[in-house]
Amino acid sequence: MTPDLSVLGWVGTLVAGGAVVLALSVGGLLAVRRTGNPTANASLGSFLIVFALVVVYVLLIGIQPAGEYLWVVFAPLPYTLSLGPLLWTYVRARMGLGRPHWVHAILPVAQACVVLSVGLAPTAAKSWWVLHVVVPWWGATETVLALVSLTGYLLSSWRTLRRLSQCDVHDWAKRRSQWIRRLLAGVTTALVVYALVRAGDLLAAAPIGSGRVWWSVAGEAIVYVAVLYGAGFAGLVHAGIRLGGVPEASSTSRPRTLSEPEAILHRQALSRLIETESPHLDPGLSLRTLAAQVG
Repeated sequence: MTPDLSVLGWVGTLVAGGAVVLALSVGGLLAVRRTGNPTANASLGSFLIVFALVVVYVLLIGIQPAGEYLWVVFAPLPYTLSLGPLLWTYVRARMGLGRPHWVHAILPVAQACVVLSVGLAPTAAKSWWVLHVVVPWWGATETVLALVSLTGYLLSSWRTLRRLSQCDVHDWAKRRSQWIRRLLAGVTTALVVYALVRAGDLLAAAPIGSGRVWWSVAGEAIVYVAVLYGAGFAGLVHAGIRLGGVPEASSTSRPRTLSEPEAILHRQALSRLIETESPHLDPGLSLRTLAAQVG
């Protein structure tokens, strides 16, 4: 396969490749992380891995000569219907709301079965699938389903944060919701760009894998930046490496004495943090990182 790329395309591919490596690395680390909220670890790690696989698929589609290779078109990589449920599960877990109902896994599992079965099928079966399923209805249907699914779960995530921000929550929860909002903003931007790109392809009646036009190149570049931002920021924050930019304490500063109401709030926040995140199981825990998590 000879890549059909301009200089700008090569630069974009290299930048996207770096985002993919970062997302896969951070996602893998979160998947095997032993401390913290296990549901949040698994959902964010899976989200980053799935997002990275989608980007790899887009790269392969973009560099192949006009959909010439069916093994590229049907590579078992784009599990787009999993992105929304995984992101929503992560937001709920981080805000202490528990796991969602198993019914939210039906569409992602169904799509995964279709993608894997067609991707691993022989070439003759792929050709039949293109002529009788993808071109007539499945290509547009899958795109609409992915857009509707991610949009719905993004709205649910935003509503969850808004509802909790209106409650009497501790400072550590408010600080956590701030950077989760940044993550959701990045995913929302990626969704808008993806919708514009796919709308342009559908209006131009471009079949799957038919090559990209100028708005696709510009739009997907923004998506890659969003992936890199989401992987680096959300993953590092969740792992406790960056938790809201708590400044180093001055060696000459004197600690402030807490009032009784403040002390009660701190104790309550610490108790809730221990129940949801289990920071005491981290062998590298320090007073500074614990203070950052509590807020």
